[in-house]
Amino acid sequence: MHITRTTAADRPEIEQLLDAAFGSDRHARTAYRLRDGMTPVEELCFVARRAEGDCRGHLCASIEFWPIEVSCRSTGASLPALLLGPIAVAEACQGLGLGGQLIRLGLETAEKLGHPLVILVGDPEYYSRFGFSNAATGAWSLPGPFEQRRLMAHVSDPTLALPVAAEVRKPALVPAG
Repeated sequence: MHITRTTAADRPEIEQLLDAAFGSDRHARTAYRLRDGMTPVEELCFVARRAEGDCRGHLCASIEFWPIEVSCRSTGASLPALLLGPIAVAEACQGLGLGGQLIRLGLETAEKLGHPLVILVGDPEYYSRFGFSNAATGAWSLPGPFEQRRLMAHVSDPTLALPVAAEVRKPALVPAG
């Protein structure tokens, strides 16, 4: 497999992959409300393609990270954060560890770029192996329905204090690109 940063030329294939993985109604999900009108963080979007064989160049997986914020309900203070997702692996490429490779690469790169807080809505049994936990997110909300146990946070800076009750939302000031 060959992993590279996502380019504009990858976008049509990524959209097809996401439709196949999550269904064409995926835009109705709560996480998409946080992404709507936003631009993913370019340095944190990756694709995996086959490097050899008959399917050389075939898109196998993609991952994106988006700017968001976690706003404390009691103080109104906001923490910048990233939203991981969507991440998708083509059916023919599942079981090769691509999802894990992309998640680890994304988290390592996010930390290097100064993003210590990453949020996602996903399966705790899967994402906990990458350091995600729902221990701090029990009183956090999202702009739409979700299962509370699936709202998880990954914190790479042990000194970062997370609010007990918070709203996860689009950032008040949207960074360019």
